Amino acid sequence: MPNRQHLTPANRSARLFGIFALALLTFNYPLVQVFEKGNLLLGIPAIYAYFFITWIALIILIFKTLQER
Repeated sequence: MPNRQHLTPANRSARLFGIFALALLTFNYPLVQVFEKGNLLLGIPAIYAYFFITWIALIILIFKTLQER
């Protein structure tokens, strides 16, 4: 197994705050407006695909952060 550094509670909190800031930026209106044009992505409105993919990515980031010991 690779030698991995363990996250201290302070580092974990900082990483979670960074994920929160990333979420604020990705769900902010100027970036969301790019996907509001009515385009389809695999038959799904682009705005729905953007929200779904972004939300899943944030959940995975939070899960991986909280799983590291």
